[in-house]
Amino acid sequence: DGKVFLNAAPVQMDDITSKVQDLIANKLDKTVFVKSDARAKYGDVVSVIDNVRAAGVEQLGLLTEQVQPRVPLTMQ
Repeated sequence: DGKVFLNAAPVQMDDITSKVQDLIANKLDKTVFVKSDARAKYGDVVSVIDNVRAAGVEQLGLLTEQVQPRVPLTMQ
């Protein structure tokens, strides 16, 4: 439903850049991972990535969940 979380806390799209800047300010490793579920809109994911990059993130990783295979139905 378009909700964005930073760690486990909900965050507004407009606040992502400043919140990420605060989190990485004193860290040597400025790697951030973005994870989305299958329901996420592509444009929303791109906006999050743009906002994270604007925060000065040097390394950005994308995480995906493994899709579980569907169990085939058999009829007798």
